[in-house]
Amino acid sequence: MSNPTEKPNLSHLSKNWNSTIITRSNVEKWTGGLITAGYIANLDAKGEGPPGKFRSCRKICYQVKPFIQWLENRSKLINSSSVEGGVQ
Repeated sequence: MSNPTEKPNLSHLSKNWNSTIITRSNVEKWTGGLITAGYIANLDAKGEGPPGKFRSCRKICYQVKPFIQWLENRSKLINSSSVEGGVQ
């Protein structure tokens, strides 16, 4: 059983990406649909998005490593028994 505050290890995401940056428009594809471009734009506007974003060639970009750390900090592991009978 996992600790409810335990963070998942999402470092494997960077292994399937051929760059050290990710554009906002590719965030949904890169995270498997977990986060959409619109949602992360809203988080950025509220100051809650990933650190280290920058603009290049009229695109908003994120550095992969800080993005993964940010995503891990926003996530927590859950045990299967807490999901089976309840709402996810």
